[in-house]
Amino acid sequence: RRVRLLLFWAAMLLCIYFLALALPAATGFPACFGDAIPESQRKNITIRGTSMGVGSLRMSWDSAQFLQHLFEILVTEKLGYHVANQGVANNAQTALFQLGSCQNPGGTSMEERQCGLDGYITPYHVTMEFWNSAGAAYIAEFQAWNPALSPPKARHYTYVGAEYMFAFGPQIDAARNDGVAMTFYKSWNYTWFDPTPYFSKLTDFTVGVDIANCSTLFKLTDPVLAAAFIAVTGYADAVVDNKIACWNDAFVLGPGCRDPVDPDKCIPYLTYSGWLEPSGIQKIFSYNTAIAYGEAESWGAYTQIPRNFRVLSYWWSPATEFSDMRAEKLVFPGPSSPSDWAKNIRNKLYPISEMYSFTAREIKDLYADIYTLVTRIDLSNQEFDAVMSNLQANWARGISGQDGYRQTACDFIQANLAKTLAWIPNDLECAAGTGVRTADGGYELTTREEASYCEWCPPGRFSNPILLTSVSHANIQTYRCDACPAGQKQTTGGSTFCEDCSSGTFSSSPGTVKCSLCPIGQYIPTNGASRCERCPAPMVTAEEASRFSTECICPVGTVRPCRQTSAPNALREGCTCNKDVYLPETSSTCIPCPEGLDCQPGADEKDLPCNAAMESPGLNYPRPLPSHYTDFESPYSVYLCKDAMICPGNAIGVCTDNAYGIACGFCEVGFYRQIDGFCQECNAAFRAPLVPVLFLLGAPCALIIIMKFSAQDISKTKFSTFNELLGIMYVSIVFIQTLGTNLSILPDVPGVLNSSLAWTPAISDISSQFRLQCFMRMSFSSEFALKLLAPLYGGLLFLAMYWVSKCCKKLALDRDIVIGTYGSFFVAFFISITNLSLKLFQTYGHPNGERSMISEPAVITSSEMWLSMVAGTTLAILLYCAGATASIVYALYNAPTFYKDPGFRKRWKFLFLSVRPSTYWWITASMVKAFFLSLTTVAFQRPMAQTIWLGSGLMLYFFAVFWFLPWRTATLLWLDVALHYLLAVLCLLMPFFVPANATELMDAAYIFLIVCAIGIICAALCILGVLRTQSPSVQRAWRLTYEKDARKFVEVFQVMNDAKLMADVLHGLVDVDYTLTVNVMKILSVELLGNTESGRLIWRKGGRLGTNKKKERGPDLPEEY
Repeated sequence: RRVRLLLFWAAMLLCIYFLALALPAATGFPACFGDAIPESQRKNITIRGTSMGVGSLRMSWDSAQFLQHLFEILVTEKLGYHVANQGVANNAQTALFQLGSCQNPGGTSMEERQCGLDGYITPYHVTMEFWNSAGAAYIAEFQAWNPALSPPKARHYTYVGAEYMFAFGPQIDAARNDGVAMTFYKSWNYTWFDPTPYFSKLTDFTVGVDIANCSTLFKLTDPVLAAAFIAVTGYADAVVDNKIACWNDAFVLGPGCRDPVDPDKCIPYLTYSGWLEPSGIQKIFSYNTAIAYGEAESWGAYTQIPRNFRVLSYWWSPATEFSDMRAEKLVFPGPSSPSDWAKNIRNKLYPISEMYSFTAREIKDLYADIYTLVTRIDLSNQEFDAVMSNLQANWARGISGQDGYRQTACDFIQANLAKTLAWIPNDLECAAGTGVRTADGGYELTTREEASYCEWCPPGRFSNPILLTSVSHANIQTYRCDACPAGQKQTTGGSTFCEDCSSGTFSSSPGTVKCSLCPIGQYIPTNGASRCERCPAPMVTAEEASRFSTECICPVGTVRPCRQTSAPNALREGCTCNKDVYLPETSSTCIPCPEGLDCQPGADEKDLPCNAAMESPGLNYPRPLPSHYTDFESPYSVYLCKDAMICPGNAIGVCTDNAYGIACGFCEVGFYRQIDGFCQECNAAFRAPLVPVLFLLGAPCALIIIMKFSAQDISKTKFSTFNELLGIMYVSIVFIQTLGTNLSILPDVPGVLNSSLAWTPAISDISSQFRLQCFMRMSFSSEFALKLLAPLYGGLLFLAMYWVSKCCKKLALDRDIVIGTYGSFFVAFFISITNLSLKLFQTYGHPNGERSMISEPAVITSSEMWLSMVAGTTLAILLYCAGATASIVYALYNAPTFYKDPGFRKRWKFLFLSVRPSTYWWITASMVKAFFLSLTTVAFQRPMAQTIWLGSGLMLYFFAVFWFLPWRTATLLWLDVALHYLLAVLCLLMPFFVPANATELMDAAYIFLIVCAIGIICAALCILGVLRTQSPSVQRAWRLTYEKDARKFVEVFQVMNDAKLMADVLHGLVDVDYTLTVNVMKILSVELLGNTESGRLIWRKGGRLGTNKKKERGPDLPEEY
């Protein structure tokens, strides 16, 4: 019973003791300052509408805990804010991302950390100690992700943090007594120093209780650190399976006890949780020591082992764990550079870590007094050593836990009162990043009396230290928000400096937030410029923000010449081609780009390649436009090509495959030039003259058949089906030739038309279809001469057939029929023959002023090749055009006289076969049209004018067909009208294929107005003509005409009472005449007899020969009716 009673009272005493310890925390710690702001007068901070205390985020180690309590005392008692203790952060990463409004600060990426999400307001606002060595990478990551959210650094402390290997007082003293400086790394070389007498043995420790198992230590099993260990120390045998090997699964044995393995020759070095592990092991091996590396099983074991055993230990400063044990650091070479440390090269001292304090972004932006306080709190390393000793002393007095940290902070304040009071900001003592303002918000002030409050400096200004003077108060050292001078800028608020505008940018006025880019045509090579330099006119820069004068280039459409009067020898440096190749000498910096060339911005003759080997895509010289060609001898003599695919441009001397020469107009051996300008490989049929031979063999047979079928006299029978088919073929061939002529004048034909209708221009040059150049190589002059003789070849063929037929009576041919058949082919292809005769003069212009044949672009009109063919072409024109036309006009002139001659009708049958007798001369209209079409490209050079000329001629022919109705049958008439209607539509579409410049568009507008005026004039003339018919003289002339024609009608009608005779007459009429005659008969039947005819209105019952009574005339008809 007594025992139970004693136990009860003992328990009560313990409860009272612990209650007494807890009482200060429950009742509140006494104020450090006698004039502390009472709890009731303290205020919260407000962030985005939410009120809260200042969130104090403590770190887990002693120095950080002390600083946090120091801040909490000052911010509550002197600034009057409530503090909300937000617990303890175990590492720099957690603290940084908690201050940065991250909901998951332990995430491995910024996305996982969930920073800055809408609706989330961080409760963490201030952390007072941040090891930069542990957190620099996280700061950089946050800044790169979102600088606006990244917590700002408040203070870069005077004191620094460091981590070392330490020896303790008793061991150091014993070694010194033996004459050994244990703290110097060279003393640890095992070949001359045996440290075992001063330290515990490895076997003194219990694995799993004192020492952790190696297999559980993540850094010892990291293959990356193992590889770095081998690279630094060279001890590859110390690594097994990519892991650093351990003895007894507890210690990594150093060189002094591993070969042979003898753990009693090594002394223990302990750390915890892998702290400084790569560095510790690399030092042990790099300096040939007899030290064994191990890690404590727990934090408690780590702090007690140096007190219970004789060991070396890892420790850091500032800290309290071993401050009472006279710990001294081992001095190794170094420190390591941060770059070596990052590469795991760690056999030197650990780099000293800079220490910082951080706040949340909202504290800096909204609460300058709190931020200023944080920026001012600072201690030296000596002061921190004293603080840590005092902390140990407070713990020894029984003031433990958070109370010990707070008491130590309060002790520091009392001992350094003047220093800590200086940290408290005055209302006008602005923090760096802020500045004093006048009562009305102005920035310009110099005295304390003008100042009213502090506020963050806006963008474009910087926080500049200033002494505010006063006549009645003490002067104040503070900050003022001064405008950034011209040439500088500041993009963010709260800055203490302005940045120079970088080269290529400028600011022309003070207070610039963002530097302006040097505009196009200006540059600046220096930083801090208030204006940009201008390029020499008319040079520009390729883009804004140019930095150097060398970036000044000629603008688009111009080129920088090589031959300049200001250059030595009138030739700029870098221009290496023959001087005559370049443009003429000039004093201008940039000159207009020659026509047909493309001068991109910066085009320079200096880049002009002298030959094909120097060509490079990177050269910026005047390059030929698509559809244009130049060569290296005269790169500025530009030729226009038929097609952009034939001459792709963009480089000198470039042609489509297998083409070469001026305008890519010649084809290589084994290729022939197609109508579309491309070079096609000769196939076997053309390499052997198979096509010409087959033509020569087959043509006579076909011609004999045609002549046999067309032997009938056109006056002996009704217009036959065969003759009508011949007429249809004639109209169709003329249409195809006309279509080909239309297409041939277009400068660029769309691919779908080129592939579908490329054969139509071939009708104009049938001899080209034999591909003469495929089976025998010949010059242009020879080939062109052979083509000019093509109509004569045809004549010789017909003549030969005639003479050969004389040898066989059954095959004998009528001379007149042979002549007529040849004439029919000549007339049918007269457009082609005329085109062939004028082909030498059908030319187009080049940008260099030269002219080429349309059919042979490589042949220049000023060349000897072209001049050698002028005489032959002139003879062809005289023979084929003038001679043939004169012969046909002569025949037509004599036709009324000699038509009754059967020989005349056979010889000139082709003139009269398909036309009505009343329009027997119509073939001349077709010949005029042929001349009209062929002269298109001779008389006019611009595509727009050619199109208008061509369309006008086709429309005139179209109207003539309507007026004269020349064809014998309605089928031919309908076909000719339809085809020429289609040609007129095509002419309307042709302007869409013709690139028109501004001048041509204006010409087209004037022509449009002229056509409208002509229409109005025609309408006015018609009105005047109708009015003129009402004059007595015109009425009298018409009456005489009617009487004359009436007598002819009576003369003819007297013999029209024989039906058989009339049937013979009607049977002999051509189709169109028969139709007209029947229409006349219907008119007379209605007018004279009052008969009913379909399609006509009957306005008088009984006709003119019927009754003529007044009542039958009706009231609206004149008396004579």
